[in-house]
Amino acid sequence: MSIQVFKYSSIQVIATTIISTALLISCGSDNKKSKTTATPPAVTPPVVTPPSVTVDILQGTWITSCAQYTGFYAIKEITFTDNNFSIKIPKSNDTDCANIYSNDIFEGTYILGDEITLADDNKVYKINITKVKNIETLLTDVVVTFFNSHPVCGKTDWVKNVEADLSVCNSANLGDEFDIADIQDNKLYFGDPTSNTGDVDGNRYDSLDDKAYIKQP
Repeated sequence: MSIQVFKYSSIQVIATTIISTALLISCGSDNKKSKTTATPPAVTPPVVTPPSVTVDILQGTWITSCAQYTGFYAIKEITFTDNNFSIKIPKSNDTDCANIYSNDIFEGTYILGDEITLADDNKVYKINITKVKNIETLLTDVVVTFFNSHPVCGKTDWVKNVEADLSVCNSANLGDEFDIADIQDNKLYFGDPTSNTGDVDGNRYDSLDDKAYIKQP
């Protein structure tokens, strides 16, 4: 009788061992299955800042507030149409730009170039301006008398409110100008003409003027 008990107990031990082993293998298999591959971190694409100045953005009319220039005050106006431009300078002798005595107009073409970094770390754009035409209109009798007695370009037949084409005789103020441009807070800035000569690319204006042009509706 005891032998039978021993045999039965041995079978139980063997069975238990087999079952335990099977469970361990099963658990190990489940553990392997439960492991997941780590998801790589998402790659954030670099932020590309669009250019602040483009030909399309420049299109239209921009004007300054009343500001002082050498010898006069003016509210300057510049209009871009495709790659052409027109600059109107209504010259005044008062700080409100109310007493306009002359209208000076320059017309020409421009080429917008690459972005460059100035010495003060400002990022701006090259803009090459070619002035090809200069028209001036005198608006007061006093100024007409003065110009006729102090000839500009040798002209002594000025008439009030009549345009005079100075493109040939005033060639010193025409031709190429190597400028810079930037738009900040929807305001257009050009280079400071006192910062360099602007006559060649190597002498391009190298700082921004503080006079801002505001885009018109």
